[in-house]
Amino acid sequence: MVAIILLIAFTIAIGGILSVWFSGLVRITGGPTEASAKKVAECAIARLVIEEVNATLGRIIYANPSPKLITNIKITLDGSEVSASKTTLATGEVGVNTNVSVGGNTTVVVRGLCEGEVPVEGRCSVGDICWKR
Repeated sequence: MVAIILLIAFTIAIGGILSVWFSGLVRITGGPTEASAKKVAECAIARLVIEEVNATLGRIIYANPSPKLITNIKITLDGSEVSASKTTLATGEVGVNTNVSVGGNTTVVVRGLCEGEVPVEGRCSVGDICWKR
């Protein structure tokens, strides 16, 4: 009878210790996950738009029509990175890259980060309305 009581007390003590440990673990790991999920939700409407790729003029025009600030903007031509004239775009701002050798490239991608964390991009390929010759 004493052994059964000690076994039950030991089981309850281990359960209490695990409960405290798990609640602390959830509190530590739940914070960043919740914050990241909030940023992703807020950035769901964020986007970059390529308004024009003009191979003749060597010009790429890109814009941020969304209500969120987009930073760390990078431009790639068929995977090769070119420097962006503006690496940060606020709402409604436009970036214009000139003297770009578009040449035989077929796809331009403009990528950036909303809220400094959530990736957004705009893409234009040969044949799209944004591609001018």
